[in-house]
This record gives sequence, C-alpha cells and structure tokens, in this order.
Amino acid sequence: MDEPETLTTLSPRPRRRLLIGIGGTLVATTVTAVVLAKALVSDLMTGDPQPPSLVLTELDAAAREGRWAEADAWVDFTVPSRALVPDLWDAADAPSRQKMMLFLRSLFQQTWQKYHGRRAMAAGTHFEATRIEPTLVIVENVGFDAEGEEALRYTFEAKPEGHRVVNRRARIKRQVNNPNQTIKSVRGRIETQLGRPPTLDEFVANAPSWLDRVRARKIEVTPEMLGH
Repeated sequence: MDEPETLTTLSPRPRRRLLIGIGGTLVATTVTAVVLAKALVSDLMTGDPQPPSLVLTELDAAAREGRWAEADAWVDFTVPSRALVPDLWDAADAPSRQKMMLFLRSLFQQTWQKYHGRRAMAAGTHFEATRIEPTLVIVENVGFDAEGEEALRYTFEAKPEGHRVVNRRARIKRQVNNPNQTIKSVRGRIETQLGRPPTLDEFVANAPSWLDRVRARKIEVTPEMLGH
C-alpha cells in the first residue's frame, strides 16, 4: 500500500499542482507549500479530524523513519486481503487470515521502500487528491524527474475510526499496476503446483516465491477512471 516532509515542507519545488475533490467536484489549483499546508488545515476544519491528505502525511513520515507499526495503523489490511482472494479468505479461520494480513503488511513496506528509492520520488513528492465517491478518496503521492512522473496511489475509505487506506497501487506515467491480475497469476501457479486449489495458509506460504517471477500487468489510467 512516503516521505519525511511535514505540512510546512511538503513541496521541495516552488510551486505544485494540487487537486482537491470537494462534494463530488474537482477543483484544481496551483499552490505553494504554504498554501498547500493551509489547504490541509482547511480540510481539517471541515469536521474531519483526520482527512486523507493528513493521514498520508503521517503514514509517510512514520514509514521513512522506520516506524512501521505506526504506518500500518493507518491501513485496513482486511479489505485488500479479502478482495485479493475472497473465497480463500471466507473459508479461512482467524489465524490464517492474520497470516494473510501480515503478508500484505510486508508487501506494503517493500513497495513503499522500492518506489521511494526510485529517482523520481526520491527527488521530492507532492499530493494530489480526488474524491471518487462520498466515502472514497484517492490520494496520489507523486514524484517527478526528467524521465516522467511516478506515484503511489492510495485509496482511502471513511470509517468510524477515521480515514484508512484500503488499497494502494503503483503508477509510472499513465500505467498503473494491477495487483488483482498479479495475484490471479500467482494463485494459478500455486494451484498447478499443488494440483488443487490452495487454502489461505498455502497461498500465503507459496505466494512470496512466485511474486518475483510473475510480471505485474499494468493498465492505462484515463480521466474517466478517476471520475473526471
């Protein structure tokens, strides 16, 4: 499912493009770091004590400092765990589900480190947010260099305890990873290996070795996919 910047140092470049979803509409404005900070403060004043932009700021700061328990607390790992292998999840017991969530936690950390180590995002990032449904917000942590734009795209859902990450995908230029297709390929390899459908325990035990050998399928992002 990324940076040491705080609200007052989010933007290492002098100007940024910030997209903020308001009531189902999209407002685009070019802002300085100070204005971006004010936008986040204004977001706080809407009554939401932890808007997605602020959650991602705190998640990224914790991740960069290696405080992964704190970073993980902002993520609802049950949602992607069930979404990736719903039949295996529904048939599994609580200990097996816990193993699946621990597996996704490890992938979340690896992906964060991989993409923030790349040149585009290492040079500095900014946030772009789009409200796609009343309870869902996509916030991209975007980096840019001479070779183009890269981002980690987080989907936030409003929950009783506040906004939580329920999905995250990597994007390079207009190509975004499709983890569902990757997991489908991995599961197919495991089924062939076993000669039958795996249990959730068996999936978790075998998936790491196959992930390195299965190429992630990428899909092109279009404005219609984001609802604008």
